[in-house]
This record gives sequence, C-alpha cells and structure tokens, in this order.
Amino acid sequence: MQESPEVNIYIETDIHGPSQHGGRYMYLLEYVSRGGRPVTRQSCGEWTDCKETELVLLAAVKAFGRMRASSVVDLYTSCRTVRCAVENGWLDTWAGNGWVTAKGRPVRHARLWGQLEERMRPHLVFACGESHRYRKWMQGELRKHYDSPDGNGKAGEMPLIGTETGKIYI
Repeated sequence: MQESPEVNIYIETDIHGPSQHGGRYMYLLEYVSRGGRPVTRQSCGEWTDCKETELVLLAAVKAFGRMRASSVVDLYTSCRTVRCAVENGWLDTWAGNGWVTAKGRPVRHARLWGQLEERMRPHLVFACGESHRYRKWMQGELRKHYDSPDGNGKAGEMPLIGTETGKIYI
C-alpha cells in the first residue's frame, strides 16, 4: 500500500482579531514530489468586508482546492477559530447538525466552513498554531506588495515565484 504524501499548508493574513474590514491572505503549500524534489506553491488574494476567520477560511479552501491526492496535511494558521474547529472535529459535528452549533445557533460563515469540510474530507488534517519558517517572509511579502506608496495596492500585483495554476499532483 502506498504511503500518503505529507503536505504543509501555511496561511498568513494581514488582519488579526474580530474587527471587520478588508484583508489580504497568502497561502503556501509545501510537499515533496513523487521524484523526491521539494516543492512549494503559493498564492494570494484579498477580500473586502471580512474578519480574520473568513480570510483564513478562504485561503484554506483555495489551498485544499489545489490538491488532488489524499494526503496527511499540517495546516499552519494563527487563527485560533480555524485551528480549534479542525483540532476538535467541529466541522463534522456542524455538518451533521445542518451547520448549527451545539447551542442551536447557525454557524457563522457556514458556506465557507462547508467548502472547507468538503475539500478536507479526503485528507488527514492536523492544525498547527506554532510559528513556522515561512511566517516572517509571508508577512513581509503581504506588506511589501500590497502597501503601495499611494495606498492602493492590488491583489494581482504580487509576483509569485513558482506559482502554478490548477491542481498539484502530489
């Protein structure tokens, strides 16, 4: 039986906490190719009128959407809500309850949580909150490429080395 590939997904945003405003995200996938070569793929984007949780969910949905093979995934994010939901199995519980919490309230951002749950389904996912080797670089890239002198940086302006569109073959 073939061993499942190991993938690391790192997610950084330029907003933190519960205040609602626009924000930018960057994710980076890291894995070893079938040929034994280390590979990284990254992408970025932005979303208006959102909170940190929504931005991290969007990045995670997009990152998992690029994966084709079932994998063992370490998901690195500083967003406690997303980490807890993954670590504690809340997504399965919420999905089973029709996207209602244990207290009977509708799950916030249920559409994004549902997309994430669907895309995570074929994978064994572990959530990690500790710092990672790409954090400072990713935060610097978000600041450098989005903070233009006139304050009007655009998501599409960020040059990404090694960016690959479509699915990755692990």
